[in-house]
Formats: sequence, C-alpha cells, structure tokens
Amino acid sequence: MISKFSLYDFIATVIPGILFIWGISLFSSSVNIPLRGGLAETSVLVVLGYVTGMILQGISQGLTEKILLKIWGGFPSSRWLLPDDNKFSNEYKSKIKQIVGDKYSVKIDGKGSKEEQLKRNQEIFYLCYNAVDKEKLSDRPQIFNAHYGLFRCLLTTFTLLFFFEIGILFFGKPQKKSVVCGVLVFTIIGAVVSYFRTKKRGEDFAKSIYDLFLVRFSGQG
Repeated sequence: MISKFSLYDFIATVIPGILFIWGISLFSSSVNIPLRGGLAETSVLVVLGYVTGMILQGISQGLTEKILLKIWGGFPSSRWLLPDDNKFSNEYKSKIKQIVGDKYSVKIDGKGSKEEQLKRNQEIFYLCYNAVDKEKLSDRPQIFNAHYGLFRCLLTTFTLLFFFEIGILFFGKPQKKSVVCGVLVFTIIGAVVSYFRTKKRGEDFAKSIYDLFLVRFSGQG
C-alpha cells in the first residue's frame, strides 16, 4: 500500500510540473521541453516535471490552501462539527464527539470562540484519522487525500499560468494573440474545474474518515 500511494504522490507532482513547463514553453524561447525523443530526453522531462511539481506543491500547500481555507471558513472536517453547521445531523456529530471523548478520555464541549471550536474540532478529526489509519480500515481516505493534493496543485498551476498569460498578453508582444487567448481560456477553465474538484475531494476525505470511524468504533464501550 505504501508503494501505491507513493506512486500517487509521484504522479500528483509530475503532472502539474510538466503542465506548468509546457505552458511556459509555449511563449518562451528560453524554455524548450523535449516532447519528442528517446529515453534520455524523457528522463530529463520527468525529472524537470518532478522538481517543478515539488515547488508547485509547496506553493499550493503554503499559499493556495491558506486562501482556500479563508474562502471555505476552515477545513470541512472541523467546520462540519460546529453546532450551527447542517452538513451532519446533531446525532451524528454528538456520536463522534462522544466516542472520541470516551476513547481518548478528553473533555469535549462547544464553548469558546468559533476559531477555538474549529481548532478543537480539527483535533477531534486528527484523532479519528489516526484511529482509522491505525486500523487500516480502507484505502479510500488516502485516495481522496491524494486526489485533493493533485487538484490543489493543479489549481495553483493553472492560476500561475493564468497570470503568466495575462502578462504576455498585456506587457509582451505575442505574435499570435489568438493562441495566447486560447491558452488563457484553457487556464481559466482548468482553474475553475480544479477548484471544485479540490473542494469535493477534501470533503470526500473528511467524510470518509468520520464514516469509517463511526462504523468501526460506535459499537464499543
């Protein structure tokens, strides 16, 4: 299973990296990626894609995710446990908190500011995640999380390419403005799709953890 998810991580890094290099190379004569060639050229492309993807992953985790959390009002895993959130029923939320409280001997209440509640709810989620991961109950959460990382990185890639194309269009002297506009539309569509897939996969990940945790531990006590 470790090798499987390492492959997911590798693909989630290489794909955005190669896409970003390709987008830059379309309008930069100093960047030339070997789309055709033998094993050596392909190996260079993969290495460049991986290194670039690692940088993009760092940006997506350090910057893009912080912006998304501002937009979303926090991770879904912590937001859904708030008393006024309607994603889960009150019984569902109470059951999660009860099991976590009994299993780990922690006191859980709904007091404090919203920020304090979000922080406490995220700690509850981490306890649920570690319990599920320790039991190796399902591969689904890891797959959802890998997809979340991929689409978050693609969102970062398309956004950076969008600003790059805007710069080329308004401050450069492109010979074929129609091509620039076409790529610009492509980056907008890609960013919009990546945003909603990032949101969906993040929610799928949180929901799968809570569901598996309840199924596994609700009968204990």
